[in-house]
Amino acid sequence: LYESKKWEEAAACFEKCADLQNKSWYLYQRTKCLDHLGKHDEALSCISAAIAENPEKNLHHYHYTKGKLFQKKKSHEDAVEYFEKALEIKPNDHRILSQMGYSLAHLGIIDRCLTCYDKALEAKPNDWDVWASKYHAMRILAEAQEMFKCAENMHRIAPNKFESKMGMSYAISNAKFSMANLSRHERLEKALQYVNGALSIRKEIHSFFTKAAILRGLERHDEALQTLDDGL
Repeated sequence: LYESKKWEEAAACFEKCADLQNKSWYLYQRTKCLDHLGKHDEALSCISAAIAENPEKNLHHYHYTKGKLFQKKKSHEDAVEYFEKALEIKPNDHRILSQMGYSLAHLGIIDRCLTCYDKALEAKPNDWDVWASKYHAMRILAEAQEMFKCAENMHRIAPNKFESKMGMSYAISNAKFSMANLSRHERLEKALQYVNGALSIRKEIHSFFTKAAILRGLERHDEALQTLDDGL
């Protein structure tokens, strides 16, 4: 059922198994099903019970999962607490470091955020997900130069990915310091090329808004209006 993504049925099965041996494992599996269903409060209760079942075990993925659930609820201070617990057990795990960096960005703790990403990228320098996480963190912190570097690496690793092209489009249009050799008009033309590339892969409403904003910057107002109409 889990492999078939039948989350409701799978969650019910894991709940029935919770009285068997290895109770914490079944609770952990049920947590993942509830997460897929968007039942984050119930999932938090479930993973807390799983941790309580085996408090002496070094189950870093349980703490990581609890941190991710707090992150989804935008409780970033709580998320950091559990990512720290996970890192005590597995200090160089790039996924934990990356997610902790993202929550620290939301809390405005820049130095620790950058340290987490530095460690994550030292472990996995070509991991697209880490670069993408850092890109979004740098957007939150309005760190345009770092954001541009992240977008470049996302595109280097996966140039045909929708998110890579959108990242380049947004970063270039905000990269006046990193691309000082280009005029504003030249930067916007480059950004337009990337957003058009993204739209050729997948059409999402925010992509149309991004394209329209670039076209307005280029004073191509009729095209901007048409782009907004296309996106609605």
